Amino acid sequence: MKHILKKAQLIEKLYKNPDTIPAGKTFDDLYDSLAFIGGLQRGLLLLKKHDPETIDHAIMFLKADPYFFRSGYIKEEFADLLKKAPLGKKQISELQDALIATIQKESRREYRSYCKLAAKIADHKFRQRVQNIIDTSESAQRVQHAQWMLDTLK
Repeated sequence: MKHILKKAQLIEKLYKNPDTIPAGKTFDDLYDSLAFIGGLQRGLLLLKKHDPETIDHAIMFLKADPYFFRSGYIKEEFADLLKKAPLGKKQISELQDALIATIQKESRREYRSYCKLAAKIADHKFRQRVQNIIDTSESAQRVQHAQWMLDTLK
């Protein structure tokens, strides 16, 4: 996951300082290769085809939760594509952990897509974890996020 976060930092550096982009390259040229393992466009194509390795990489990306230019759009698309993908028990468990972690964070554009993904992968234990956040959290924001997710599960 560290490599995902390092690449995210590099994207932000290039975005904020375009004069650091190597000669003969554009931001878009570098962005595709840095945004996702093996290239973002290739990764999206493989994810649409339910490639098992790409599914794992997309889950790792969501777990790492990198924040960089356009990353919210990428996370939304990954969540939407993962909803349609065949997932194993380990993958579902990892996604559930990632989604629980998003409840603890600030609101971002991809959260609605996360709630829709949660509806596909939720089981009784996951629902209990979300409900537990509502019951025990002292943070109004966390309670609100958990409630949004729980409402989507119904």
